[in-house]
Amino acid sequence: MSSVDSTLNYVSVGAEITEWFGKVTAVVVSVLLAIVAAVLAVALLVDVYAVIRDSFAGNFAVQDIKAIFALALLILIALELNHSIFQSLGKACGIIQVRTIVLIALLAILRKLIVLDYTQAGVEMVIGLAVSALILCGAYHAVRET
Repeated sequence: MSSVDSTLNYVSVGAEITEWFGKVTAVVVSVLLAIVAAVLAVALLVDVYAVIRDSFAGNFAVQDIKAIFALALLILIALELNHSIFQSLGKACGIIQVRTIVLIALLAILRKLIVLDYTQAGVEMVIGLAVSALILCGAYHAVRET
């Protein structure tokens, strides 16, 4: 057996170990994301119940509605990320689609824009989030066309 053949065998074994490690890590992260999403869903139910109870008592706050939307979007982000991880496990390449990651990032920025307290936030923060959203929209358009 030549040294080239043995080197190719080492490379092949290294690639298999790396692929196995990537899949195990993806499964662990996916399970953790599912647990986080479940805990967030329970917190969302508790918050919705509290808002409904308080609204009947005459205590209605816009901040409570913002918090509910923020929590709901956080759950959607976790579920979408988990779904993209499961999709990557089913494919031979194992790479999460760039388009999905761009959409998740855009959803996270939109969540931040909903939750943001505009009375406390600086102009730089709002402009930065808006520019980030526009850049991600452009990236999504570029990736979608390919």
